[in-house]
Amino acid sequence: MKQLEMAIRGKIERATRNVGLTVPQYIALTILQRNPGISSAQLARGTFVSAQAANELVNALEAKGFINRAPSPKHAKVLEIRLSNKGSSVLDSCEIEIDEIEEQMLSEVSESEVLDFRQTLRACITAMSKPAAD
Repeated sequence: MKQLEMAIRGKIERATRNVGLTVPQYIALTILQRNPGISSAQLARGTFVSAQAANELVNALEAKGFINRAPSPKHAKVLEIRLSNKGSSVLDSCEIEIDEIEEQMLSEVSESEVLDFRQTLRACITAMSKPAAD
């Protein structure tokens, strides 16, 4: 997995930089796209960063106009985060390049192997989403 990450990391960094994002910002936007209205704390957990790092990430995304924050109707002290139209647009632009990277990565893999690979990745993600047994 680490070798694959190293092989594609530079390509992903270029793709995100081309639209004015860092890789962590891109990841945050993809999480927000799938989970509109989450809090900074939830975003921190989803991006595997500290609460402080997530706050910096949110502040940078808000300054660029990629997200909006509003008080939660359920908890007055919690700010919900949502993609702005500009954030959705920049994410869509980035996704085009990311899809091309994925196409290249899978170009020498058969269709059935791609299906197996995706199923295996989903199983790994599910397993890693569970609390660790102590």
